[in-house]
Amino acid sequence: AEINYYFDAWKESKQNFFIGIGMGYGTSESTINQQSSKGSCFALPVVRVGLQNNSWEAGKMLVEGTFESVKSDQVFPTTGEQQTTIIWNAKFGVGMRF
Repeated sequence: AEINYYFDAWKESKQNFFIGIGMGYGTSESTINQQSSKGSCFALPVVRVGLQNNSWEAGKMLVEGTFESVKSDQVFPTTGEQQTTIIWNAKFGVGMRF
């Protein structure tokens, strides 16, 4: 889930900034030395900041950066050993919204 806020366009421009914050939940599975473990995975927080250009009638051009933290908790069923993994991601993207 994500909530976005789009700021008003600049005075004589068709460009505006936007920000977003979100979170996610899912399942996780890893295999190490032919041993599989399953568990849950959380993405919290997910923060997005970008610039939207509304100059084209066919769509909008976006330039955005995203930062997220993903935490995975898993248990190996044969040994009962618990594994926690935390990954920090930073992303940059350019795209079109139609």
